[in-house]
This record gives sequence, C-alpha cells and structure tokens, in this order.
Amino acid sequence: MVRPDVKNIVKYEYRCPFCREYLAMDETLSFKETLCSKCGKTITPQPLGLNSGPIVKLNLSLRQRRILAGLCGLFLGATGAHKFVLNYNLSGAIMLFLAIVLSALNPLWSIAIWFIGAMEGIIYLSTKDQIFKERYINKHRYWF
Repeated sequence: MVRPDVKNIVKYEYRCPFCREYLAMDETLSFKETLCSKCGKTITPQPLGLNSGPIVKLNLSLRQRRILAGLCGLFLGATGAHKFVLNYNLSGAIMLFLAIVLSALNPLWSIAIWFIGAMEGIIYLSTKDQIFKERYINKHRYWF
C-alpha cells in the first residue's frame, strides 16, 4: 500500500556523454546542469524516453550483466533479449524483427537467428569480466 503523503521519485541511470559511465539520477535532477562524478564535466541529464539511453535500465554489476546476457543469449537468442540486457536496443529490435519475419516465412530459418544468439551467449559467458567490459560496454561491439 502506498502512503499518500510519500511522493515516489523515479530513479534512473544516465550515461555521461564524455566518459560513457552510468550515473545514478532521479527525476529531481532532470534537465538541470550537474557535474559528472567520474570525469567532472558538466552534463544535463534527461529522463528515460527522451534520450537514446536504455528503455529499461537494470541495476546490475558487470558480472551479473555478463551472465544474464549470456543466459538470455543461450535460451532466448532469437528474441534478441541478450542485446536488450546490454542496452543495444537497435540490435535487439533487429534480431526480434528478423526472428518474427523469418519464422513466418519458414520456421527453420528462425533456428539460424537463435543460433546467432546462442553463439553470442556462449561468447559472453566464456569471456572474462575485464575483456567483456572492454569489448561490449566501453567499445560497443554490437555483434559477436
């Protein structure tokens, strides 16, 4: 039960355009200039939906994100769920669209899309945390 006297403040993470680190924000800081705690440059955070950031931001450590992305790739590879976990929304949408279209044309073709996701899942699970961060978080390697 929500108490009427308590205001719920929406919290989200904003990615600094300079150092590319995620910073914890809440709606009271939206559109107000503030300093990035990592690089010290002035940023103006925007709430979700108004920037090119993630649709749903998961509050996970690097290891948890890597494992979740790997498992999603293995089990839900064709849907592109592992791409959404890594905040690669366009890549995830492309995989989901291809899975729907190809399975409508020929259900065997959807196996190829699932295989791509499964291979990426295996790569994510077998990569060490530091290499994973370098490849997929810092450099945004969208495919394989």
